[in-house]
Amino acid sequence: MSEKIPNNVIQFPTFERVKQVISERIDEEIIKADIIDDQKEECVELAHYCFQLIDQAVRGNEFIDGFDDMDFLDINKPEMKDMSAIINMLAATFYRYKGMKHPFQETLDNANDKLNELILECEDDFD
Repeated sequence: MSEKIPNNVIQFPTFERVKQVISERIDEEIIKADIIDDQKEECVELAHYCFQLIDQAVRGNEFIDGFDDMDFLDINKPEMKDMSAIINMLAATFYRYKGMKHPFQETLDNANDKLNELILECEDDFD
């Protein structure tokens, strides 16, 4: 005796529903990744904006002489290398604020530890 499914039973489209759920989850992950990419881009743009402000303040400073020929964009000058590191540290700071990881955050933590050591040494010198 084979049992027949009554005509009034609705067949659920389980395979179609599984495909729909998978598609929805993929869409959610893409949206999350896009949001993270946008935040990273904003952090980098903000770091570059800070660089522009620093460059203008240093080279366009009418109160302090001797920095007019500094060129943060000349790859042959050491200040370009320094500024490149500073820009990346700024980006790392902005990443951290947004809750994202950046490889320079460890460098920032080490620099902060070093600063704390130097402050303690200075305090010891005055005691």
